[in-house]
Amino acid sequence: MLKELEENSKELNIESYGISLTTLEEVFLKIGTDNPEDESKSPVKLNGTTMNGHANKIEEGGNFYNYSDTLTLLKGIQLYLNQFVALMQKKASTAAAVAGLVWFLIYSPYSFIQQRYDSISLTTKILLSFMSNTGMALGFNVIMRYEGTQEGMQWHNIFKPVSIDDTFHLGHVIIMLIVDAIIYLLIALYVEKIFPGDYGVAEKWNFPFSSKFWFKVPEYVGVRDVNSNDVNHLNPNYEHEPKNKAAGIQIYNLRKTFDNNRVAVEGLNLNMYEDQITVLLGHNGAGKTTTMSMVTGMIQPTSGTAIINGKDIRRDMNAIRSSIGFCPQHNILFEDLTVREHITFYSLLKGLHKDDVEREVEKYVKLLKLENKIDVQASGLSGGMKRKLSVGIALCANSKIVLFDEPSSGVDPGARRDLWDLLQTEKGGRTILLSTHFMLEADVLGDRIAIMSNGVLKAVGSPYFLKKQFGVGYHLVCVKKDASCDSMAVTELLRKYIPDVKKESEIGTELSYLLDDKNLLVFQKMLKELEENSEELNIESYGISLTTLEEVFLKIGTDNPEDESKSPVKLNGTTMNGHANKIEESGNFYNYSDTLTLLKGIQLYLNQFVALMQKKVLNSWRNLVLLIIQIIIPISFVSITIIIVRSWGGNKDLPKLQLTLDTYKPTRTSVQFDPSAWVDSIENKIFENYREQFKSYSKDLQSLEVIHGDMIEHYLNKSKEFLARVNNRYLFGATIENSSITVWFNNQPYHTSPISLSLVHNAMLRTICGENCSIKVSNKPLPYRAESRMMMLQAGNNLGFQLAFNIGFAMAFVASFFVISYIKERVTKAKHLQFVSGVSSVTYWSSAFIWDYFLFLIISLLITITIGAFQEKGFSTFEQLIRVYFLLIMFGFAVLPFLYIAAFIFKSPASGFTKMSIIFIFLGVAMYTVVFSMRFEGFNLRDVADTLTWIFLTVPHFSLSNAFSNINLINVFKEVCDQQCNLLGICDKEKQCAFNARCCNLNYFAWEEPGILRNLIYFLIVGICAFCVLFLIEFRVFEVLYYYIRMIYRAIFGIICPKLIKRPPNFGETQDDDDDVKAEKEKINNMMSSDYQNYNLVMKNVSKYYGDFLAVNQLCIGIGSGECFGLLGMNGARQNFVIQNVDW
Repeated sequence: MLKELEENSKELNIESYGISLTTLEEVFLKIGTDNPEDESKSPVKLNGTTMNGHANKIEEGGNFYNYSDTLTLLKGIQLYLNQFVALMQKKASTAAAVAGLVWFLIYSPYSFIQQRYDSISLTTKILLSFMSNTGMALGFNVIMRYEGTQEGMQWHNIFKPVSIDDTFHLGHVIIMLIVDAIIYLLIALYVEKIFPGDYGVAEKWNFPFSSKFWFKVPEYVGVRDVNSNDVNHLNPNYEHEPKNKAAGIQIYNLRKTFDNNRVAVEGLNLNMYEDQITVLLGHNGAGKTTTMSMVTGMIQPTSGTAIINGKDIRRDMNAIRSSIGFCPQHNILFEDLTVREHITFYSLLKGLHKDDVEREVEKYVKLLKLENKIDVQASGLSGGMKRKLSVGIALCANSKIVLFDEPSSGVDPGARRDLWDLLQTEKGGRTILLSTHFMLEADVLGDRIAIMSNGVLKAVGSPYFLKKQFGVGYHLVCVKKDASCDSMAVTELLRKYIPDVKKESEIGTELSYLLDDKNLLVFQKMLKELEENSEELNIESYGISLTTLEEVFLKIGTDNPEDESKSPVKLNGTTMNGHANKIEESGNFYNYSDTLTLLKGIQLYLNQFVALMQKKVLNSWRNLVLLIIQIIIPISFVSITIIIVRSWGGNKDLPKLQLTLDTYKPTRTSVQFDPSAWVDSIENKIFENYREQFKSYSKDLQSLEVIHGDMIEHYLNKSKEFLARVNNRYLFGATIENSSITVWFNNQPYHTSPISLSLVHNAMLRTICGENCSIKVSNKPLPYRAESRMMMLQAGNNLGFQLAFNIGFAMAFVASFFVISYIKERVTKAKHLQFVSGVSSVTYWSSAFIWDYFLFLIISLLITITIGAFQEKGFSTFEQLIRVYFLLIMFGFAVLPFLYIAAFIFKSPASGFTKMSIIFIFLGVAMYTVVFSMRFEGFNLRDVADTLTWIFLTVPHFSLSNAFSNINLINVFKEVCDQQCNLLGICDKEKQCAFNARCCNLNYFAWEEPGILRNLIYFLIVGICAFCVLFLIEFRVFEVLYYYIRMIYRAIFGIICPKLIKRPPNFGETQDDDDDVKAEKEKINNMMSSDYQNYNLVMKNVSKYYGDFLAVNQLCIGIGSGECFGLLGMNGARQNFVIQNVDW
């Protein structure tokens, strides 16, 4: 038949054929499922091996899981993903690294039990499911087994085991995942309460067991019953409190000490009143921000408290926060939310009714003058607009208590005035606390001003009270026309009216006097005479002003008030007759530049290199935790991987399995026998010996029942009563009759037939030779063939593959750590500042690479030592370990410059670390696994795998995993070839090669696979190319090329089709320039090249476009030596661009 089929295959259009005996799997699928008819519907036929060399094709079933309910799978995955609510780290980069390590650790138990799954007890599997990753893996294992039955995982069988041999089901996993989610959430909430981080009030570790937590019992600690108003009366620098105002914020003995025993706030007592703006002044580090943070509940006070609208911040913070609006020192906005969405979001959080939200949005958008930006995302706003939005967020929803920490910082004068008007308008019905460094802002807005120094309140009162209390009177400033002005004559004129007048200073052309305010009545006559005699006295102008708030602050708000009098520059306020005061050089500054020696040439580069290396060392030392994590992650991955693979037993022959009643518990065994009919017969003795085998077991584990009727009817009746119990419990049986014994067994478990037969055989043996005789039955699998052993060694459950996968996975995190510091330096402009200070790109990146590579050498050495410590085959000798170390350090050479390029892409260090880790895992480890799987003969995709290998070798992590895999393959081939030598005596290399092609190429450094030479060459090429791209980016080659390509494009299409070229707006249109601007531009444009030597900086017709937006239009500036050139402008005037453009 087969011969005729072969001869007629072309006519019948038959490509290939195969024949095989019915497999045990097909038998199981036919009789071991609930519905045998489903077997014929299976789209996949497992027909054994083919006869003529062609592999059978697997038909497409449409889905990866052909039988399981998709909704069931999605719900399981959703429960799994819910576990990730518990990632709690201060730094996102650290959290991502810890998450990767924890993910691996909670998955590793499944790797331990994977090879012995069937021998693990139900209790152990359920307990292991407590770890979400292991539980998910166990769940998918159950799903895959259900796929094998062609029934699939459905809602109705979630709580049903796949077979009698495995009582574990998906319901166990789902229940444990729900329990995990609840426990993880409770842990997260608990840890957040006791470790709130830098911002938040920490609870005691036992707070869930306190009555305060359950019953909200009032609790007072660390505060004396002192009224701040009473305390303030004792200090003459404190103005009396207003009598007719309600205090919105009352601070009592507030104190904050940090871990280094530094006192930030010391015994602060202060009241702030409704309908008023209280301004908090103080130098940097005076305790202003710390005070605000304690009042808002962002940090916990060491002692003392604050009462806000009658509620204590120690126990009612949640209630207080609903009425607080806070504008922090730095903008905290969602970059992807618009202005409208920000105000809406915070209004809803504060409890505003949803019907009033839109009206609130319109109100504050109008007040903040952001109508044109209402639907613009925060990332598209200027710094001043972001500040306005932060103020609006604090005020929205009618917050009764509003705190502003330097609200006008970074805002232009026009916008600052608008903010002042807004705050004055909105202070009604609110208690506003504001901190600032801008004295005019404090003077304009402050109803009461509190001045702090070193955490202590120095003075508090209205601006007039402070000026009166600490001021020195009035300042009279006279500007001399020339050096012929007689200052003594001016002094004599003033003494006619004020005998004790004091000359404050005489600096350059400026003459300053202090006038006591008690002589205020004579000021008019004195100034009139000074005006009339100004020509004789050679006075160009004069001005008089009251003591400023800035002078008060400098007097009482500094660490050393005496320093105020030594200042060589006096800030004397505004003039009265319209002339600006001139600030002259005092001559008191020392010019240190004459005593400094600046290095040049090679010495300069060496000096810069040493400084950069010191910076890298200090940065690594002060981020020691990150370095430790970099070391722990790969060592942990390697150690756990080797331990897991060892637990699998490698490629050893499978052990024998002892088959006894202990194999299945509990069971019920039925025996059909009538003892009264066979008294004193051999059948009766056999029955007694059969029953004797169950006496050592309790009835709960193994029970025996004797029936007298038909066995088939017995089982049918039991099945009608409870089919599941019959399938799970009734496994063995026997019918003992005259001269015949029939053995019964349940065909669902694997080993019931030999065990049931063994029970009868042992009963017969003991009947013949006594109780001491027994037959022990065991199942001993056949040893692996050489071909099978080689396939196992190349498969994914061997040490080589596991090391390749897990080292690649670990190095994705290890390598990504190096990008963090460079993203941070670029984002914070620290790198820009280093370049402005004279550091070249070559010096910067060479020092970075040398230090990073040094760290990488240490990490690689520790990984190699860890691998060597386990002394596994192929990774034990010095030569083998040196090969591994060389592979790792070449990987480092390739991946570090790759990361330096990536540092230009990301906007934040945390996102850069996370995204680079994901990229390395996906393009490296995941693609390596895909390519590795494609090489299996059953897929027939080896050519595709080879092509993908050549492509992805450019990814360092893929190349690393591939190299470890190739080293493992050579180790495997060597082991098999050595076995051929030992068993078959074929030890000559040529004969081994002829006998087994895999013995032909065992050179680790061969170019062809499985050699690793091409991996090493790729590492070298990728590293060099990455450095080239890095310096092309640094030297802005790509930007220049883009500029010229764009210019050529515009020139060509401007001739061919002028309508396609859109002329940038406003370029060159500067007709409204001021006369001084025109003169400066004409001077710069007419400047000869030799004239440039007279200027330190010349900018000639500098323009900048952002798309079609003209940001800078033909800017011309010439700055000479010794000049201080000031750039002023509203927000968006592009002053920053001009400064940043200088070092282009």
